[in-house]
Amino acid sequence: GAGTEDSACIPWAYYSTVDQVKDLYSGLIGPLIVCRRPYLEVFNPRKKLEFALLFLVFDENESWYLDDNIKTYSDHPEKVNKDDEEFIESNKMHAINGRMFGNLQGLTMHVGDEVNWYLMGMGNEIDLHTVHFHGHSFQYKHRGVYSSDVFDIFPGTYQTLEMFPRTPGIWLLHCHVTDHIHAGMETTYTVLQNEASSETHRRIWNVIYPITVSVIILFQISTKE
Repeated sequence: GAGTEDSACIPWAYYSTVDQVKDLYSGLIGPLIVCRRPYLEVFNPRKKLEFALLFLVFDENESWYLDDNIKTYSDHPEKVNKDDEEFIESNKMHAINGRMFGNLQGLTMHVGDEVNWYLMGMGNEIDLHTVHFHGHSFQYKHRGVYSSDVFDIFPGTYQTLEMFPRTPGIWLLHCHVTDHIHAGMETTYTVLQNEASSETHRRIWNVIYPITVSVIILFQISTKE
């Protein structure tokens, strides 16, 4: 579980070990979040937003569904050479939560939210990922508290990142390894303006705007005189 030097909630992965390689690359993996009991009772983490991200090159050559996919999507299944190097490479999906090229959706939050990102790394020697959040930094704990906007994930490693979004926008989130981002290991997360903050800004503007107009009018009158 979460130790005294860890974040209050930490991620692990649960996955099948019947055939660990084929099961993993067929998608039999998910997050398991473990929290300290006092934290659950006192701080109520349901007030936090929580997103789990698995950075993994899914090797669909090892998937249980490879033959089914060939039969379903190939015009001439009998001509597919599963030993062809280009075919093998084309089946290596550089993904975040199984999605590529910005197609992972739902990573939405508001300014002022408290957000936990649970990073998970699995796979083999090519799964060395440098996770980069554009637009915001985060804090993480590892024998101390550190701030960064980049975190390295390796196979079999997991980490909690704590973020406090402050700047609205649509921000890039990706693996910084050049080959990986070119192959599709990228998405975006969206930070929306806090509704209460927006209402406050509107009220302030409704007060300031008439005053500003009045000052301009008075200035014009005095100038004419």
